[in-house]
Amino acid sequence: MRPRSPALSLSLSLSLSLSFSRPLLLPSPPMQLVHAFRDGGWFMWVVVATAVVAMVVAVTALALAMLNQTRQPALAVGMFALVFGILVPVTGGVGYALSMRQAFAAVAYADPSMRAPMLARGISEATNLIVFGLVCGAIPFLLASLAVIRAAMRPKSHAPAM
Repeated sequence: MRPRSPALSLSLSLSLSLSFSRPLLLPSPPMQLVHAFRDGGWFMWVVVATAVVAMVVAVTALALAMLNQTRQPALAVGMFALVFGILVPVTGGVGYALSMRQAFAAVAYADPSMRAPMLARGISEATNLIVFGLVCGAIPFLLASLAVIRAAMRPKSHAPAM
């Protein structure tokens, strides 16, 4: 039997002592969303407003595609809804860029001992914005895609000849 190295012995004792310590208390999933939303900063509200508009337009397009007998209005509103579905993640990306710019500007004049925590907080805010934009934009985009596909499958309506 080979003797263990001191580094291996230390890592084994650390891992064993950490595994038997008391469990971490994580907030419930709804509270995690609230914390992520708060950490995102004020631009989160811009992303939410864009997502609400995109959802309204996407639901309208889907309703037109399902109920309307003609193809053209549903297809037009569906394309408009696709644009809004893409606009939500773009809004999150703009928020990401603005937050990163603000974080690096704050770090430039900060005390050297505070630079790392400040930059980490700014990156966290920026990441929350881009993820929130992607998540909120997925549902309107999928609904708008369904509306466009449904409208495209309808036969063209022919106007009566005069």
